[in-house]
Amino acid sequence: MITQLAVTEQAGRAANASQRLLGLGSQEWALFEPNCTTTVRTVLREAGIVVLHGRKLRSCFTSGSTSGQTSPSSVALRPPEPTIHQGEPIVGVTVGTWHFDETPGDLPGDEPSAIAAIAHRLEAETGLRVEQQHEGRTLRIPTLGEALFDWAFSDRTISVLGFLPEHPYLWENLDVVMAAAGGRRDAAAHVWQPNPAHARLRTRWDDLSPRDRFLLRMPSLLAARPFDRLLSQTAR
Repeated sequence: MITQLAVTEQAGRAANASQRLLGLGSQEWALFEPNCTTTVRTVLREAGIVVLHGRKLRSCFTSGSTSGQTSPSSVALRPPEPTIHQGEPIVGVTVGTWHFDETPGDLPGDEPSAIAAIAHRLEAETGLRVEQQHEGRTLRIPTLGEALFDWAFSDRTISVLGFLPEHPYLWENLDVVMAAAGGRRDAAAHVWQPNPAHARLRTRWDDLSPRDRFLLRMPSLLAARPFDRLLSQTAR
């Protein structure tokens, strides 16, 4: 008897990520990147796999870690479940969600075109280059070293994930783009919210002072952005 099994695209991506982790061997822990955690997270992220929160975390991603080492052979993967519309927090990422009265506002109706339109509008709003990667579903901003990925469209809602800690310039201006398209930001506690101290960042990159541009290019340090507090609070 031959039993046919349907292999989804997500399952294939998970399997490829698992094989890639196996090929990397053991990863030593280090204070600064890269280290065992960031290596695994990078591979999972590139495969489009989200590390979930709470009860779903153990079944999605288990890592045997002893003495500061993570062995990729101990990593169990499965395709991610669609969760970012279910009101549950997701660890390790920033979640942005906008609701629209129309589907999806004045953006194109199909998802790839809508993501492309958001990329073009974000580029126009900031003056920074926005690259589309991974079949157009990841928007990368090289100047900031940031990306927006795992876009999801459902029931007049658009959600997207980004790295932690959230980059203030990227997210403040993404909110400008989404609001201009007719989106209303979700008010849930686990969803990104604007910071009043960063309101003046809602401008073109070249309009910021050289000092602020320097600070905004600084990478995160120990999962934080300590230099953001040094950003100017008034216009140049």
